[in-house]
Amino acid sequence: MPEASSILSTISPLPFVLPSGVHDGWEEKASSCCRNCNSRACTNIDVPEGSHGVCEEGMSFNPVIFLGHRVCIGGYINESRNNIVGSERRKSLKRLWTTDERLQLIIENVKNAEAAMTRELEGAASETTFFLHDVRTGLSLVMSSCERLISARKGSNFAEKLRDADPELFRLYQAIGLLTEQLGLVDILSNPQSITYGPKSKSDIYQFFHKMVKLFQPRAWDRNMDIRWEGNVYDHVDLYNSFQLVPLVLLDNAVKYGTAGSTIFVRYEHRQDGLYVEFSSWGLPIPPGYEEAVFKKNVRGPNAIEKSSEGSGLGLYIASEVARAHKFQISYESRDASGDCAWNCFTLFIDAEFLKI
Repeated sequence: MPEASSILSTISPLPFVLPSGVHDGWEEKASSCCRNCNSRACTNIDVPEGSHGVCEEGMSFNPVIFLGHRVCIGGYINESRNNIVGSERRKSLKRLWTTDERLQLIIENVKNAEAAMTRELEGAASETTFFLHDVRTGLSLVMSSCERLISARKGSNFAEKLRDADPELFRLYQAIGLLTEQLGLVDILSNPQSITYGPKSKSDIYQFFHKMVKLFQPRAWDRNMDIRWEGNVYDHVDLYNSFQLVPLVLLDNAVKYGTAGSTIFVRYEHRQDGLYVEFSSWGLPIPPGYEEAVFKKNVRGPNAIEKSSEGSGLGLYIASEVARAHKFQISYESRDASGDCAWNCFTLFIDAEFLKI
């Protein structure tokens, strides 16, 4: 939690403790007993937020929630509440004595700082929304121009005209479509509630995924990769518009981290309990211990960092949040390892109760 520690170090005059370690306050340094403590029990003990507690070393601490994390203003001695610390330690740690009144003032300052940061973030999110609107407007104008150029060609329908269009025009059309879809990731980062904006609509799940495959096909060709379908599906599912980000993220990962020249498979499989849609690509696997962590915010596995400098550890997090909002599940496993590589398989599971023929 580097962000929390750097901010708290400018707010709290007393030391504070995070699960990752002990940090000095802006006025007092942490004691040696806290620096040498391995248990970090003060971050785990069931003491309510804002209450006074005493750790096994006899030091006082006060839990407080900051930016969604439990931290402890700790490693001090409360003059009126802590009689556990021996007289010798009380003498040696005279600089770390404090009062209830001072602690409450520190905690109030921490909460005020959090409130101010929240207001700043909400303002930034609002500005981002307006900015995205302008970007989408610009993309819409470019897309309209592409569509007019394609429509002017010979052919009985737009799909036929697009197929026979100049390669560069075709790729431009695909790139604009993909970029427009990717802006949805920024929407959710700036406003997570947007996942469930708008009503659900009954969607053809096959067409939903097929559309995204067509958008990613040019990027796959750039790496001499192919995207292949296996299985058929005729189900419809009630989906929020945000669901398009699930196949977007899974295909983006497959193209980005898959081995050049390999094939990406999109497999559909109906089982008694529901529909399984698997995205598999050949490449460096996610190391053991990271299989669930990669779905958390800002987490990238070591092999992903080695393979590509692109990425921020947000794609799989957003995809899993969108799936969860629909009560679907995304999971990962590696299969058939050979040498350093394996099949990286991300599976979306849709329970049978949500499927409609």
